[in-house]
Amino acid sequence: MAFTQHLAADSPYDRHLHQLRIYRGQLDATKQPGSYGASPRQYAQWESHPLVKLVTRPLRYPSARPTDLKPALEYVAELAASRGRPRAEVAAWPMSGQHCRRLALNGRSLYCHWIDEGVYKKVQDKTDYTRSS
Repeated sequence: MAFTQHLAADSPYDRHLHQLRIYRGQLDATKQPGSYGASPRQYAQWESHPLVKLVTRPLRYPSARPTDLKPALEYVAELAASRGRPRAEVAAWPMSGQHCRRLALNGRSLYCHWIDEGVYKKVQDKTDYTRSS
């Protein structure tokens, strides 16, 4: 939630956070067993907040496509085009000495929140979900 609250406050648009939708791929136990086991603990943590709506689906592992996030962004962008809201926005962080890319959609402009190391350290989740309580 700290990250989302930062994005809402950092935005040039007048806004109030009504809901945080997390689109998360469900990991394959045979491909990522450690992370697969941690997923339910992470889901429970997210869903404990009243503003969070978690949307999951089985994660695909295509070799030719770099991200599974575009379908969610495309869905939100289509809603925005037809209803005027919600806004689809992305966040990215610069890497020293490297050209930085952010997620983008063909033919659509997405606002990008550029996150620096100071902000990242302030909002990061240090929970080790691979450890059982």
